[in-house]
Amino acid sequence: MKKSLVAVGVIVIVAVIWTIGSWYTGKIEEEFDTFIERTNITLKNNAPEAGINIKTENYQRGIFTANADMVIGIKENSERKNTIVKFATKIFHGPFPINKIVKLNLL
Repeated sequence: MKKSLVAVGVIVIVAVIWTIGSWYTGKIEEEFDTFIERTNITLKNNAPEAGINIKTENYQRGIFTANADMVIGIKENSERKNTIVKFATKIFHGPFPINKIVKLNLL
């Protein structure tokens, strides 16, 4: 009886630590925005004539994943058209992201 109680206790503790770790590492929105800003600066410095701008819309953070819409805007100066490409992204986070565990890839 005591061995099974210890085993259940260890499983519960590991699950709680994993959930807290995933929640904590999921707080990447500021770093994500910084990455997007640096990307925009690099694009403007290296290819200003391209008129490419990237931004994030609808960032939703969860415990184990985050969802964000990436919007790439391209301004075409010759015809004054704007092209917009929108990507839905899913970001897995945590000490052991679920998508890696399902594939048995812990690296």
